[in-house]
Amino acid sequence: MAFTVLCVSFLVLMILRCPIGFAMGIACLFYFLIAGSYPLMVMAHQLSSGIMSYTYLAIPFFILAGSLMNQTGMTQRLFDFALSLVGSLRGGLCHVIIVAEVILSGISGSATADAAGLSTVSIGTMVQKGYPRGFSAGVVASSAVLGPIIPPSILMVIYAVIAECSVGKLFIGGFLPGFVIAFFLMALVYYTAVKKNFPREEKTSARRIWKNFKAGWLALFAPVIILGGIVIGVCTPTEAGAIAVAYSILLGLLYREFNVRSLPKVLLESVHTTALLMFVIATASVFGWIVVNEQISEAMVSLLFSISDNKWVIMILINLILMFMGCFMETASVMIITIPIFVPIITKLGFDPIYFGVVMTLNVMIGTLTPPVGMVLYITAHIAELPVAKAVREILPFYVPLVLSLIIIIFFPPITMILPDLLMGR
Repeated sequence: MAFTVLCVSFLVLMILRCPIGFAMGIACLFYFLIAGSYPLMVMAHQLSSGIMSYTYLAIPFFILAGSLMNQTGMTQRLFDFALSLVGSLRGGLCHVIIVAEVILSGISGSATADAAGLSTVSIGTMVQKGYPRGFSAGVVASSAVLGPIIPPSILMVIYAVIAECSVGKLFIGGFLPGFVIAFFLMALVYYTAVKKNFPREEKTSARRIWKNFKAGWLALFAPVIILGGIVIGVCTPTEAGAIAVAYSILLGLLYREFNVRSLPKVLLESVHTTALLMFVIATASVFGWIVVNEQISEAMVSLLFSISDNKWVIMILINLILMFMGCFMETASVMIITIPIFVPIITKLGFDPIYFGVVMTLNVMIGTLTPPVGMVLYITAHIAELPVAKAVREILPFYVPLVLSLIIIIFFPPITMILPDLLMGR
């Protein structure tokens, strides 16, 4: 009865547009009041203990690194380097955005930061070059999905803490899936560019590539420093986040494009974003505790196995549930609520939690492109000066490569597991 009240009250609050953190917190409070089996002190304890993890310290660092990246000229230099590499292809600037995002993903770990940075740098230029504004926004928004897939990743940090698995393995596991997504996005862009006769940039040359590489090699080296330290065991993900922040500030000073006066504003924005995310994590951890305490995972196991005992059918059902939830809830909330339910199931089915972590991350990231809570959608539409309804229509074709990539990554686990097993052992 109490859990039913929790679910109903949560859904009602969501329909009433209550912020996700408050909706979960209020629903959990109703549960404790109605259940009567636990003192409210248990809820207070879970709120605090849910965010007491050293690994979670990586989150504010990567959020700050993403904000600094857009303030220190790194985004523009990486964009210029990508332009020299693939700009001469048909629809060149669209390919440039995807390649630039692959590189940026290795620094920030945040889709919203990458979407904001790339939108600001590229959409105006693309419109001036003759690209439709809506299609330009669609390319930026869909490529931003790569942010949490190619490491580092804030969402993978959250998954690793709750699922009690290696952050380093999760980070490495995201590499090849990220390149699979980028390949299919570029294939769609090329097909559309040929069909609609999009322009291409001037033919590139080795000299031009070298020139842009020299101008931005320090920014290109950032992912090597951040991820290399984790892989070889020199630093933890939290320490790597701190290194990313320091490196971003250093590059801003070296490039002479960072205004120290803007630092308080950047810090304040990062604190605000971190506080919102950690509040959601805290309330969602209470929700997750209730799910475990009510043995919902066992009930879900029985339900899914009553439908089919084929592990691939169950995996598809789990992903359909995640995709549905991702359309209506914030990504971190979906993961925190469902990880305690689904990880025991996929472990029982014989799947590796590292593999499922990458699958889950991609799945919920697709939800950031869908209304009513798709943050990447709203950020891109705002910067592109597009009505949200039109932005949704323009993004629709990009669901095809994203969902196709998800299907391939689901049914071919070695794409995810080959690098973690090779570099860090089984």
